[in-house]
Amino acid sequence: MNIRKSWFSAVPTESLRYWALAGMLAALFACQAAPSGPEGSWSVLPADSARLTLALPDLRGDARHVRFRSADGRYIEETAQWGDTGANEPTAGLRLSEASPGPPLTDPAGPEAILPGWTDLQDKRPALAEAGSSQNALGPVSWWRVGIGTSVCVVFLQRLAPRDSTAATLSGFYCNPPGTPLAPQAAATVVQAIGLRPRPQAP
Repeated sequence: MNIRKSWFSAVPTESLRYWALAGMLAALFACQAAPSGPEGSWSVLPADSARLTLALPDLRGDARHVRFRSADGRYIEETAQWGDTGANEPTAGLRLSEASPGPPLTDPAGPEAILPGWTDLQDKRPALAEAGSSQNALGPVSWWRVGIGTSVCVVFLQRLAPRDSTAATLSGFYCNPPGTPLAPQAAATVVQAIGLRPRPQAP
């Protein structure tokens, strides 16, 4: 399988727009693991075009959204991130991975497969503290409380009900600031805050 084209391969180097896009993507990808898979292109999404939401009041600032679309249109993956690991504030990430037909590009089996997908978490040594499941507006969600350094995180995985020929998974994490306790009910609160806006209509 070919490696996905990097985001700069789809934009002419002589374009001023390229440099603006490059800066935005570089800042976002600094928090994500390097992707691999089919060829395609990345785009930065304005908030009103993004599908992923996480309605938690302690997440400061706007989310940063990007979307990958494979060249053949089979795979679409959207990622959203909140917070800054260097600012002593909560951080979170969501990834929606869709494929028609499936399986999706990102289809983890559990926390050990989710964590490497996020640069801030992939080099840590997680300590699994608790596993459970909850229900949100999209269906059942599996979650795990995980100790990562001095932070306690909730890592979650949700396989969405198939729609037409599309298979989809939602995965991600929420981490409290280092040294801050995480309430026992936090896992259920986090996964119940996940939202997914309708798929945009094709032009």
